[in-house]
Amino acid sequence: PYPRDASVTEVPEFVRLVLQLRTMLRSSHQPGGAT
Repeated sequence: PYPRDASVTEVPEFVRLVLQLRTMLRSSHQPGGAT
């Protein structure tokens, strides 16, 4: 069977990567108060 530890560690890692990418994109876009 697959090690649960690996899966549990893979999930947060991927999420962090996606969040980082999104943050970078938002910084690059820098909407003029379009919030």
